[in-house]
Amino acid sequence: PLRLKPRIELKQILTKAGVVFDDNDNDDTQQEQTQQQQHILCTCGSGVSICHVLLALEECGYLNSNSNDPTVWMYDGSWNEYGSDPNTPKVKK
Repeated sequence: PLRLKPRIELKQILTKAGVVFDDNDNDDTQQEQTQQQQHILCTCGSGVSICHVLLALEECGYLNSNSNDPTVWMYDGSWNEYGSDPNTPKVKK
């Protein structure tokens, strides 16, 4: 059967990608405050592969499905579509 990596490993991977987690896993209020300070837009080539990242974020307690102001979004179009539009914002590293 397919399984996600353990939560600690997922958090390490997501942290390396720039996701900020509160150090205290037991304090949901603090995690929500941390989330309000960081907005994440998830995208991939077609919008399908990114579902695994969203699942990992949820497993790590990052997604708050009760929020009216989400901090994590999924762009379900392709990067090709988004990237080819000269009016969409992009960050270059």
